[in-house]
Amino acid sequence: MIHGPARPGEPRRVAETTAVPVRDPSGVGEARRAARSLAHRLGFSEPDAGRVAIVASELAANVERHGGGGTLLLSGDGDGESLQVVALDAGRGIARLSESLRDGHSTGGTPGTGLGAVSRLADEWDVWSAAGLGTAVVARVRRGAPPRHAVADGLGHGPDAALAAETAVRSAFGSGGAPWADPADLVTASWNALRATRGAAVAVALVDGDEGVVRFAGVGNVVAVILGANGRRNLVSMNGTAGQGPARVRAFEYPWRAGDTLVAHTDGLGSRWSEAEYGGVAGQDPALLAALLWRDHVRARDDATVVVLREAAGAAPAAEGAPARTSPAAPDRGGGPS
Repeated sequence: MIHGPARPGEPRRVAETTAVPVRDPSGVGEARRAARSLAHRLGFSEPDAGRVAIVASELAANVERHGGGGTLLLSGDGDGESLQVVALDAGRGIARLSESLRDGHSTGGTPGTGLGAVSRLADEWDVWSAAGLGTAVVARVRRGAPPRHAVADGLGHGPDAALAAETAVRSAFGSGGAPWADPADLVTASWNALRATRGAAVAVALVDGDEGVVRFAGVGNVVAVILGANGRRNLVSMNGTAGQGPARVRAFEYPWRAGDTLVAHTDGLGSRWSEAEYGGVAGQDPALLAALLWRDHVRARDDATVVVLREAAGAAPAAEGAPARTSPAAPDRGGGPS
């Protein structure tokens, strides 16, 4: 996954996600340290890095104390303008969500400052929970404008596959072209750059809220769908592998309405999922659906990237992703950046 735009004259940077397991109290400290370290690498000021560390610590503590353990996903955007923390567990869920948002409320004999502190310290946050299905919380400390995204999955596995995926996203957006350039042109740029690699599956989706359309171009095994009031619409990707043979890329347009959700993922995520599994989460922060799909549908022996984008009424599109994973216990970049 790549975010943008970059500052003038600077190359775009690929954004990666780190998964931190939280199985016992030591995992809370590890999550806090990892979040602070990532904030420093992104160039956050010390006060902002402190906010990030507290948010991660509170969410990790909730996962450990109330969720029976789980995972924190830490990611910064490609330009270092925001840092996101997603907390996932498969516990019993939050029975009285509104009460849990009050400082001082606790069901575990703790001070009860977790979600209340997160709501104050994060620039954006959201939560999904269901009885018996666990809880997903996203919190974001933002420094800049909303990002935009592309998806790429290098052919095969390992460092050569990761290089192909990174080449694809950098070449698609690295020239600093117009924000609403034809996605077929962006994918073609990736195709040409990928000739020196083993190739990749590549997709670019550009959402034009003013015109009410999504312009999408994809090559290879990238699944993309639009979820909305009119049901589920599948987006077309061309057959083939970008970088192999003559470029065959075509862009398609689809209707887009405020509140619609775009989901795009590589073939490391099973395609037999339904948004109905998650009780309306498609209407919440997009990172929650991305993380839940990764949790429940990633193929254990494959790498995967999933991106979810939703445009709320009167707002710019927000989009978030979940990491590549090669085994339940060992998230990894695998065949492509996430």
